[in-house]
Amino acid sequence: MSRSAPEVSTPKVANPSQGNLEWNAQRGEWKVWDGINKVQSFVNKPFKFAKLDERSSSEGWSEELGSISSSEFKYATDPIKVYSYKGGNANLLKEGTYADLKEELKADGLNYYKIVYVMLLDDVADIPIGSVVKLKIKGKTCNRWIEQRYAEDANLQWDGETETIGRFYYPVFKDIEILEPEAEEAKNCDAVLQEYFNGKTEKPQEVTAESEYEDDIPF
Repeated sequence: MSRSAPEVSTPKVANPSQGNLEWNAQRGEWKVWDGINKVQSFVNKPFKFAKLDERSSSEGWSEELGSISSSEFKYATDPIKVYSYKGGNANLLKEGTYADLKEELKADGLNYYKIVYVMLLDDVADIPIGSVVKLKIKGKTCNRWIEQRYAEDANLQWDGETETIGRFYYPVFKDIEILEPEAEEAKNCDAVLQEYFNGKTEKPQEVTAESEYEDDIPF
């Protein structure tokens, strides 16, 4: 702070996400973490969503350290911090760019996740329509998402269809048309999300539960 440039307090913007939907390739359904009601469930009911933005993270579990996760990042050259979270305490384990840390993170058993922020166009479990949630996808599911190169403003539906490879199942998404009011609501949700991205500070991202199954990791 100085006389000519006084320090300005910037209000913290909360992450607008109301929960996580993580694909389980062995069960062929979504593991839903409802951040509003603090409950977890599995669902295979079809739903539609409007894509808002994408980020990435590295996450895992350790019997000794508990949940481990990095801050979300957009590019591999972005600086990240990796925390362990156990017993209500967050401890900084590593920091650097993802590009520099990825081999260490892989060796530590962490998974690379694609984090897709979306606005729900249907209720999912008890998370209501219009909510912002994170689709969390890893392994081959993540690879397949990246290969599709969905547009920034893609509107998609998962109608329950999956593709089977070996003993695993992978979701098939289809492009859909949405109504103008839905598109406008998604635009407003994205504006709030971008405000969060532009104003957030680095902090630990709690992983709510250990991943049950391991897929290939696209490092």
